[in-house]
Amino acid sequence: MPSKNSSQAPLIDISLPLSPLTVTYPGDPAVEIEKVKGASADDVALVHKLCMGTHSGTHIDAPAHIVRGGQALPQIDLSRLVGECCVLDCTECEVCIDAETLAGKEIAHEERVLLKTKNSKLISQAAFNRSYVYLTPDGAGFLAELGASLVGIDYLSIGQMGPSGVKTHRTLLARDVLILEGLDLSQVAPGSYELLCLPLRIDVPDGAPVRALLRPLRQAEVDLASQGGSEGDTTTKMIED
Repeated sequence: MPSKNSSQAPLIDISLPLSPLTVTYPGDPAVEIEKVKGASADDVALVHKLCMGTHSGTHIDAPAHIVRGGQALPQIDLSRLVGECCVLDCTECEVCIDAETLAGKEIAHEERVLLKTKNSKLISQAAFNRSYVYLTPDGAGFLAELGASLVGIDYLSIGQMGPSGVKTHRTLLARDVLILEGLDLSQVAPGSYELLCLPLRIDVPDGAPVRALLRPLRQAEVDLASQGGSEGDTTTKMIED
């Protein structure tokens, strides 16, 4: 459970802003935003039309995204998307995160695990970078066996492009482990946080964009202090309570 002091900590926005410049996975719809009211002096209100895919920006993958007959987005218990999580430092990984890498880290049966990689330097770029760091199928199996119910990463796909990436997704989703993709962890220190991550209420089975927020818990605050930074200069996207 979150510490008693966590409610006093500021929220850190780890969501990608949605705009025509938002990076999209190859083959997915680009984000399109069009002003439909407000251009004319006769318009009394400002309204925009938004077109995008269900896996645009920061988003959740429901089991039905890959697993036929898997749990659909509207069936997900939202309490699974709110609670304590671990931001795991994987920035040393150049290509992938596998089971051997994860076995060498201190992961104390975390229910929610967010993988911070060098992707955090890429996620804000408009062009898709095929050299992103990904989670291997055996790494996915390791986290599922550990008891994770949600695994997140700081790029648009948790798995490698191609069949191996599908296997990573299936390894997690077939075991009812939710996937959170498109995170911006560039301003987040490794440690313990409270995660708040709610999808849009869209009646589709596969997934939806989310607004993802972190609230530092005591360990994360210690990590920030040990880096010689302060809340003002290490977390640039704060939302004050």
